[in-house]
Amino acid sequence: MSAFSNKISLLENENEKLQAELCFLKNQNLPSTYQDLRNTITQLQVNLNGRDQQALLNDLEVSGIPENINESVQHIVVAVAAKLGTQLEESEIVSACRVGNSQRLSNLNTQALGSPTRHRRIVVRLSRRVIRDEMLRNARVRRGATAAVLGLPSHEPRPFYLNERLTSTNRQLFGKAHDIGSLNWKYIWTKEGRIFARQSDSSKIHQLRSIADIERIFGVSSENSSK
Repeated sequence: MSAFSNKISLLENENEKLQAELCFLKNQNLPSTYQDLRNTITQLQVNLNGRDQQALLNDLEVSGIPENINESVQHIVVAVAAKLGTQLEESEIVSACRVGNSQRLSNLNTQALGSPTRHRRIVVRLSRRVIRDEMLRNARVRRGATAAVLGLPSHEPRPFYLNERLTSTNRQLFGKAHDIGSLNWKYIWTKEGRIFARQSDSSKIHQLRSIADIERIFGVSSENSSK
């Protein structure tokens, strides 16, 4: 656990250095061209985002699990792991909590059965990456598994989903890539916190690191596509 904490501290220190360098460049009247400066800043932002993503390599997100008053999120995570065929002890969970905009909890338990209530996702950090990777693999094999046997209060069974936890920047990039590329690109996915796209089974795999990559690879303007 101490080695994991030291790794996180090291990444945080590197992030602070990159942020300082980025702020310095933004405030300098450099003799380079505007495009050169823009490219440099973009690359620094990509590097900074990459460091942030490395700090999340032991994390995953669970969505689609009904939220209830007095719930034990750790117990839910253990039950989800068991449902997927992974043995997980609560002691192997570093942290687990709901994130996102919350509704009044009093309303959650009074929703009619079958209500389209959107429950907050669960963010989990595990002590070992190998456990996280096993859960993600098993979730792909058992795609469509529901929360029906997780011991939760009565609810209409719906599928739950496990995904890698992404930085805010990567979440936005993945969402935009999916919106723009979904019509003409067959595959858009994430692996180890990185975003990839492939137009067909025989075409080249592209990694998407920035909005500029999306515009260049998909051949469209992200601003125009969002109008």
